[in-house]
This record gives sequence, C-alpha cells and structure tokens, in this order.
Amino acid sequence: MTGLEGDGVGTLGDPATLRAARAALLDATATSVLAAARHAVCDPTRAQIVRVLGTGPLAVTDLTRIIGRQRTVTSQLLRVLRDAGLVEARRHGRLLYYRLTSVQAVRVAQTALEAAARANR
Repeated sequence: MTGLEGDGVGTLGDPATLRAARAALLDATATSVLAAARHAVCDPTRAQIVRVLGTGPLAVTDLTRIIGRQRTVTSQLLRVLRDAGLVEARRHGRLLYYRLTSVQAVRVAQTALEAAARANR
C-alpha cells in the first residue's frame, strides 16, 4: 500500500488529519482581511506607506515628504489603504494624521513586507 489507496471509507487520510486540515481553512472574515491586505500592499508605494506607518502615526505632509510623492497622490494612496481598513485618519488642528488600524490586516501586510525586506538584504 502506498498510502494513496485510501482506507476503504473514501478518504486518503485518517479522519483526525482531515478534521485538522478543514480547521486550518480560513473563514470568510479572515479571507476578506487577507484579500484587503493583499490588494492594499500589492502597490509598492502603498506597501511603503504601511511600513512607514508601522513606526507610528504621521501627518499627510510628513508622509508626502518621506515617500517622495505629491500630496494628491499620497492622499489617493491613503484612501485605498483606508478603504481596505489598514489605516485611519485623525484630525489634529489643521493637520490630518494617519495610523495603522486593523490589527489582523496590518499583521498580514507587515509580515509580508518584512519577508520582502529580508529577502532584499
């Protein structure tokens, strides 16, 4: 027996292994969090914004200088991240500050970005 013939009950693995495999599947919420994070950080500049905001909240003007983009472009990129639930805005006087928000999505995004940064070294 090669292990591929099954156990006579229509499965290739034992029931406990199959239950564990099913339990490892992502639920709908986790899948949507993963999809939002993937979409948000698939753009290199948005990925950079997520990494930069990982250091703490920043004003849009600071982000604009750090990433080297025009303010309108930075605002558009932040809107995508906000729509994905990765960042949120807070007004302080005349300035608008952004910070990372969705813990799960941010963790997924930052893990992927950290792996990319390590691969680049």
